[in-house]
Amino acid sequence: MTDARFPERWLNDRRVLRLSDPSFRLFVISLTWSVANRTDGVLYDDDLALMVNVDPARAVEMIKAGLWRRDADRYVIVEFDGTQTPATQLDGLAQRRRSDRGRSRRYRERKALSREKSRDDKGQARPGRNPRPEERTYEEQEQRARERETDDRDDRS
Repeated sequence: MTDARFPERWLNDRRVLRLSDPSFRLFVISLTWSVANRTDGVLYDDDLALMVNVDPARAVEMIKAGLWRRDADRYVIVEFDGTQTPATQLDGLAQRRRSDRGRSRRYRERKALSREKSRDDKGQARPGRNPRPEERTYEEQEQRARERETDDRDDRS
């Protein structure tokens, strides 16, 4: 999941404050769209038609406000680089998350296999193993409690 950022300074930026409502919507949606599609702030003319609930004709107002610039056959969100995470970094983060998920899955599999190997055919802990309290049978728990009571009495004498 990726998130577009709307820096606090834009709350007082005249360029943003002077935008009409439809242009402000275009600005916010174009930021979000660019981050989600990993275009690094580059918007082609036909991209604007893909954005929901925006008026592509408002691009002129975005250029006049200085928030976009025209670059040959595309628009560029002027402050994208300084405010949003670049596509290469998002790709690296996604790769790291996939790697972490794989590492966690392999750890859980090893742990489950280890737990299975430490049990006999009836699912009971093998001798010499110290199972967790919730894995002990009622009889084992009672025996351990009796042993602790005996140890406590011996310590007091």
